[in-house]
Amino acid sequence: MQIVSPINLIQAVLIIAYPICCHFAVTLGEMQLQLLAILLLGLGLTFKGILQKNGFSLLVMAAVTAMSLAVYMLGQTRAILYLPPVAIPLLMWSVFYRTLGKGQVPLVTRMAEAVHGDLSPVLQTYTRKVTAVWCYLFAAITVFSALLPLVASEAVWSLCTNFLNWGLIAILFIGEFIYRQWNFRSIDQPNFWQYLLIVLRADIKNIG
Repeated sequence: MQIVSPINLIQAVLIIAYPICCHFAVTLGEMQLQLLAILLLGLGLTFKGILQKNGFSLLVMAAVTAMSLAVYMLGQTRAILYLPPVAIPLLMWSVFYRTLGKGQVPLVTRMAEAVHGDLSPVLQTYTRKVTAVWCYLFAAITVFSALLPLVASEAVWSLCTNFLNWGLIAILFIGEFIYRQWNFRSIDQPNFWQYLLIVLRADIKNIG
């Protein structure tokens, strides 16, 4: 049975801790918690690279730390929390979208090929459509998160960006898995746990 490595587990915990910490930081108005939330996100995104002594990851974390301390000293930590809900889905949209270009293999197709090898034309078409659906979702979340601060209270903004957005991502992830298991039931497929591990271990650094 495949298990999650301790490094991946710690990274997942750090990333999951971010929206929880961010929500309480915003609703309670605690600048220390707001600073902690920013640092948790930065560390969560760069944790594996830092352990591998990757120069880019070290530079990003150093920049995040310096920027966080600067805005904390200026009393503007809350303002910087508006950036990740826009920047993260925008980055994910870019990752998926670039693989839909001419001559590229769609990201979901790559993951499927890692499990099944060469895919049938039907599965190639399906996985390309799934990649496009992820693009649409991340684009919608990006626009929604950018406009929300203009029309919603801080509490509503926090609930939507820290929980609703992630809930939509989880619904699509689980829903697509269930649909695929049913629609392509004649094909031997990984169970949900195995599929989750495939996604967690996917290397997106060289995509594009």
